[in-house]
Amino acid sequence: MKDKIKSRDGIIGLAIGDAMGLPLKLNDRNQLIQDPVVSMKDGGIYGKEKGTWFDSTLFVLSIMDSIIKCSEISLEDLEKVFSDLIEKNKGKSDNISLAGMLPIAYYCYHSQMYQRDIYELIKKICYLLNVQDNIMLGYYIYVLYAVKLLEGKSKFDAYREIKEVSFSRFSRASVDLYSRIIKKDIYEEELNNIRSTNSLVDTLESSLWVLLNTEGYNQAIIGAINLGMETDVIGACTGGLAGIIYGIERINSDWKIDLKKYSFLRRKCDSFDNALITDIEKLELPEYVIGNEEKIIKIIQGDITRLSVDACVNPANNSLLGGEGIDGAIHEAAGAELIEKCKELNGCESGEAKITRGYNSKAKYIIHTVAPKWYDDETKNRERILRECYQNSLNLAIDFGCRKIAIPCLGIGLYGCPIEIAAKIAIDFALGVARDKEQDIEVMYLVCAGNTEYEYYMKYLKECM
Repeated sequence: MKDKIKSRDGIIGLAIGDAMGLPLKLNDRNQLIQDPVVSMKDGGIYGKEKGTWFDSTLFVLSIMDSIIKCSEISLEDLEKVFSDLIEKNKGKSDNISLAGMLPIAYYCYHSQMYQRDIYELIKKICYLLNVQDNIMLGYYIYVLYAVKLLEGKSKFDAYREIKEVSFSRFSRASVDLYSRIIKKDIYEEELNNIRSTNSLVDTLESSLWVLLNTEGYNQAIIGAINLGMETDVIGACTGGLAGIIYGIERINSDWKIDLKKYSFLRRKCDSFDNALITDIEKLELPEYVIGNEEKIIKIIQGDITRLSVDACVNPANNSLLGGEGIDGAIHEAAGAELIEKCKELNGCESGEAKITRGYNSKAKYIIHTVAPKWYDDETKNRERILRECYQNSLNLAIDFGCRKIAIPCLGIGLYGCPIEIAAKIAIDFALGVARDKEQDIEVMYLVCAGNTEYEYYMKYLKECM
């Protein structure tokens, strides 16, 4: 069976490229070269907040939603999706939809489609989008290249194999438009010859040129967004491919922190990955093996801020601006920079998680999550939301390359969760992580502030062993 697919590498990579490029859209290249942008910005022609993604990512999410809903590519459902997208994007160029082909590439890879099958699928999709032969060829090249990267080929080997593909199904005029990609070596072109207009051909050329002339995801995105003009789309197309090559852990941490709705995107990727798993593959998944949990789970009693870990989970309130107890202690340990960063995050919903650097604390990162209020009668599914606090925190820890994590008792105290429920949810979650062979977590500290919590945690863990 193939390795479990992880679409978050490419999809979040794409969203970051989109968000990085959006404020620079229509900027002059010469100006950007003199003063290149290397961090998330706000403003631009749309006046969006820092970290906001836009059309390219929305296109991607719409296709992912269709595949999630139907557990396959349903042309009937995609026809409705594309109809809505075309209506919303009236007056905008076709290059926006190029990034939207990334979920199609993941689908083709996981379905182990032959080249001819990929061509037929792209052809049907192009019919629904009502685009011409030359646009279809651009989609086809992008999808084929992404599939080859997903197969584990290097960026240059994948490009070489693209050039070996027969494009005889396309018109001579269409093939000639892409001649610098498929007949020459696009990466050997001079920068001045790389155009960053709203032409789909130019967008594909720009993305491949940057990707093949840079090392690492971060360098690729900086190169893409400083080309000027269609920076959001070029950033998105480049980011999706670079994300596949380099992986989410190697993306600049500040960019991931600043990206809007990170947890939402992460959950969407998980749902998409699950939709791609066939019923047969689900039956083939290995059973969990009981044992060895003590190597990953360490229940301790004490001050969580004294632990030197990769990530410390903060039981925050909705404002993220600090509070009492452990929340206040973590803010105090991290210092004033933490509160300033949290002001940019615009709060956090119950069950969600957001991440910042650890600043002056002993943790490299601080993951802020908000437990549900047990005394609030209007809050439904409180246990599910509390479980989401743990899962969303873990997702962020994994995406940021964290191996040692410290988690306090979430939901108790001011939030009113009975200790027996809180302990069961925490231990069940930790055991699930310990038994999951695909997780790279070295140790998970479950940190109890008081003796009562510690005793409940230890008692329930022993019952489970």
